[in-house]
Amino acid sequence: MTTDDSTDDAGYRGPAELRLIICIASEPASDGGWWVTPLEGDLPLALDRTVDLSEEMKTALLNSEIRLAPPYEFPDVVIEALEELPLPAAFEGVGWLASHRALVLHPGGVEIGGALLRYEKGLGLVAEEEIADGYGTD
Repeated sequence: MTTDDSTDDAGYRGPAELRLIICIASEPASDGGWWVTPLEGDLPLALDRTVDLSEEMKTALLNSEIRLAPPYEFPDVVIEALEELPLPAAFEGVGWLASHRALVLHPGGVEIGGALLRYEKGLGLVAEEEIADGYGTD
């Protein structure tokens, strides 16, 4: 589990909130990765490269953050898959981003843990549990 665990007064150890930065895949990079744009930004970013993030990019990433807190509204398998997303190299060296994972959405969404995830303004992150073969994946 990549998120921090929290302990309540009774000693129950449960998962802490899951912090995600929503990014939109914009175009393939020459090295096989993807250029992405934060949901609330205009500048492209290669998540797999260590870079000095501009203040404008840090603001766009912060504004593209969503937090999922228990009890989760998604199946456990989806939460576990989100927790297993790697820390992007682009987030290294920026203290507050070390607890975040990037969720990269393609047109139609992205398959995570057997569910199709997409983002809808006003609703947030939405999961469709049944996926037809190939639907929503690029």
